[in-house]
Amino acid sequence: KKRLKAGLAKGFESYEGHPNTLRLSGARYYDWFRNATRSLVLQSGLRFLKFDGIGVGLGATGAGRFAADVDWLLYLAADLRTETPQLRLSVSTGSWPSPFWLTAVDAVWRGGPDLGREGAGSPPQQWITFRDAMVHQWIVQRSPLFPLSSLALGGVVWSRAEEPGAYLRSYSLDDFACEVWSFFLAGTAWQELLVQPALLSAAHWDVLANAANVSRQHTATLRDAHWVGGNPGAGEVYGYASYACTPCEGLLSWRNPR
Repeated sequence: KKRLKAGLAKGFESYEGHPNTLRLSGARYYDWFRNATRSLVLQSGLRFLKFDGIGVGLGATGAGRFAADVDWLLYLAADLRTETPQLRLSVSTGSWPSPFWLTAVDAVWRGGPDLGREGAGSPPQQWITFRDAMVHQWIVQRSPLFPLSSLALGGVVWSRAEEPGAYLRSYSLDDFACEVWSFFLAGTAWQELLVQPALLSAAHWDVLANAANVSRQHTATLRDAHWVGGNPGAGEVYGYASYACTPCEGLLSWRNPR
């Protein structure tokens, strides 16, 4: 509400019926947003940028009435990439699993809320099940040809702050290792770490480093990650499988959510 109020005071365009939505396709708002984004990227040396809260929001199946906003976001992405080719871009809430997004950005949101718990086990194990259940529901079932390596999964989440603290509540090394390895072996190239360093011992850092190194060493293989197995939301065994040639190699992660 504060953001909308400040934007309207500057004369930015908004949508009727969507009280928290400024209109990116509006000339005044787009000009301001473009200048602010370019300044952030070009002056700070930023190399990773995520756009969030675009268009219809959570659960989008397409652009709908916000098609013009999506178009202008894509124009902005191309503009930024022209001057900063090494910039990596993600579109979060408001995107949907169409491969055509990947002509302009590197990753789209996996779908569903940021955090949640589902199924059996400790709170962190329930979080892993929830995260992957969202991938199964919003990506695998809806768009089976969308490359899983181009999903933003929501990161490794290990923190007592704010929402993560309310969801996780327990922080064993075994649970941390399960989350880290399941995250990296899913093949995601958008590797966000939402971690609180104070909660990480030397052993935690070792787990993180080992998984990240495996991901880096097998980048070409993980790029072709595929879903295998069933629906984690229904308690079914599932995982991710990757395969590439040459040289020919494969990686498999396999998890029982019960």
